Amino acid sequence: MAKEIIYVVGNAKNVGKTTVVRYLVRTLGNICVTSIGMDGEEVDSLTRHKKPSIEVFSGQYVISCDRFLDGARFEFLEAFDDNPIAGTLWFARALVDNKVILAGGSSKSLQYVYEKSYVDFLIVDGALDRLVHAGFMDRAKVILVIGATDFSPSETIAGTVERILNIFQIPLAPKWVIESFLHRKTLCLLQDDGSVKEFNESLLLKVELVKLRGWLFVPGILTEEVAKRHKNINFCLANPFAFLGNPSRFGNIYTVKQPLLLDVYVNFFARPSHMYKIVKLLEVYGYKARDLLALEREG
Repeated sequence: MAKEIIYVVGNAKNVGKTTVVRYLVRTLGNICVTSIGMDGEEVDSLTRHKKPSIEVFSGQYVISCDRFLDGARFEFLEAFDDNPIAGTLWFARALVDNKVILAGGSSKSLQYVYEKSYVDFLIVDGALDRLVHAGFMDRAKVILVIGATDFSPSETIAGTVERILNIFQIPLAPKWVIESFLHRKTLCLLQDDGSVKEFNESLLLKVELVKLRGWLFVPGILTEEVAKRHKNINFCLANPFAFLGNPSRFGNIYTVKQPLLLDVYVNFFARPSHMYKIVKLLEVYGYKARDLLALEREG
């Protein structure tokens, strides 16, 4: 089993996540690296901005699609799902030092590598919007990269960062509640007699929800509006990143698995005037900002 799984998350695109991933690959040694989206292409497929490459070293591992893996440079070890655009997803070992495009890391592949492989660290580029839908593995650690690459006011950036920081403050549900929801995949209620009743997820949008009491397991997205409207329920999230709002405003939001915020890097090269406000906000939550520029210099 891998020692740690580390997700690298940013508050926006092009704030420096790839720089952090490259640093981890370079310094942690026996790693496997992947992305739940796509990373390592020279130009971002959506924004058309130039992107730094991901370089892996001989003996290190990747999870990526076969379209992006040269058979002369990688040993293919385990096949997972098929991607209709990029081909079969593989767990592969680099035979030589080389640059690589990372794409398509799935829950199945991450679970396999974390539990059954011999890597020490599993590194995942897991942008926040992707984590809302794809979720994250239990016992995961997160490195947050905060930056400003557009014309968003500092208040908007601070609000986004505060929401992200509060995700890590969502309390775990009691152990007996978590055990009741183990392996559940659908919306369900823990009833007074200890039994679990399943519902269709559309129930979250219906008035009938006011009749329920107790612990409700939510496998998908939960909005502030629903949480505010139904204070009679303790919402238990499968994925705390899927709460669309600021959880600090509520006393009825819990989670069955809780990520740990490992480090925070700041990147305000383009908007240095925003730096002070974000650094002070991090200090309120007990985190010390690290300068992404230091990693850039290490190059």
